[in-house]
Amino acid sequence: MTDAGLHPKWGRLLDSAAGWELSPAEYLAFARQLRPNRKSVLDAATHALLVKPDGFWRDDRKQTAYTLGVIVWPVANALPGLSHTGGWDWAQKDARGGPVDENPGTLFVLTSDEVAWFVSFETSSRADEQRARSDLDSAMWRAKRAVTTWPSNDLFSAHHVK
Repeated sequence: MTDAGLHPKWGRLLDSAAGWELSPAEYLAFARQLRPNRKSVLDAATHALLVKPDGFWRDDRKQTAYTLGVIVWPVANALPGLSHTGGWDWAQKDARGGPVDENPGTLFVLTSDEVAWFVSFETSSRADEQRARSDLDSAMWRAKRAVTTWPSNDLFSAHHVK
């Protein structure tokens, strides 16, 4: 990753946990760091939270957990799936330069079989953002299931990430 930084507008308005600006390729490069079998900036104890997230379950059936800013869903005999969603809404009628009503969102998924995707979108309201994220998530999973043969080599590493 070479060009990550705070978004010029949102990085000034939000705390340091929000307002990051990455290209989709950089976002996916970051996501790959969450895998314990890759050379990573994370230590073994941190990776353990993503592989076995005991104590961070979101439901009694232990189907999903939330730790280190990502949703984790265990998969039998495989690495867990990971996802993260983000977004913000800002509506201000008296903003300098005119009214502001912005509702961008993002979705990233890294499946247990190492297929990953990232989408970014703009909606007209917070309710639309949640619906758009859900619709996009469903569409991306349908697209993944529709693929009958995946390349046997890692195509991501062949792309230059700026």
